[in-house]
Amino acid sequence: MDVAAWLQSLGLERYVPAFRDNEIDWEVLPKLTSEDLREIGVAAIGHRRKLLGGISSVSLGVRGAHLTFGRRGHRATIGLPGTGLFYTEQEPYRSRPSRPFLVVAIIVVAIVLFRLLS
Repeated sequence: MDVAAWLQSLGLERYVPAFRDNEIDWEVLPKLTSEDLREIGVAAIGHRRKLLGGISSVSLGVRGAHLTFGRRGHRATIGLPGTGLFYTEQEPYRSRPSRPFLVVAIIVVAIVLFRLLS
């Protein structure tokens, strides 16, 4: 997912030109502050809060499989869309992820790649 798609997922697509003009990519995004957002034209405090909340965790996924990386840890979820059946493995950050998390994360990545390539 690119930054423009991420902004659209938050309902803040009006800021795509500002992010593009200021060369804000995935490397810069986690380092943005409220002041930085104000400087590039995000005037509404609600929008700044929404962006900062979105910045604190980034998800990769498709329907039925998600990986979420945030400031507090990471979460992998797999499920059967439309059934309510799912499995989530969540853990705080540490030097090395646990084996159950890695297994679920690999399954999520495989599902995402399969859906993107098919």
